[in-house]
Amino acid sequence: MSAEKKLNQLEVWEQFLEEEYQRMQKELDTVTDNRLRGDLKDQLIWLRYQLRHFEESQDIQAIQEDHEWVANSFNQNLSPKRPFRTHP
Repeated sequence: MSAEKKLNQLEVWEQFLEEEYQRMQKELDTVTDNRLRGDLKDQLIWLRYQLRHFEESQDIQAIQEDHEWVANSFNQNLSPKRPFRTHP
C-alpha cells in the first residue's frame, strides 16, 4: 500500500472513530440503569484509551476489532434507532 493511500485510510478511520465515539457518548447520557451505564462507560473509557494508542500505532486492524467490540455491545444493550457502525 502506498504511503499516501495509507495516510488517507488513517484519516478516514480517525474521523469515523471520533464521530462514532461521540455518538456513543451521547447515547450513554440517556441510559438510566446505573449498572448498564457503568458497564458502557467503562467500555468507552477503554475505547478512548485504544483510540489514543491507535494514533501512535496506526494499526487499523487492531482499532477496528476494538471499536467493533464496543459498537456491538452498545447496539445489543441499547438497541439504538440508528445502530452504531463498525467500519467507515
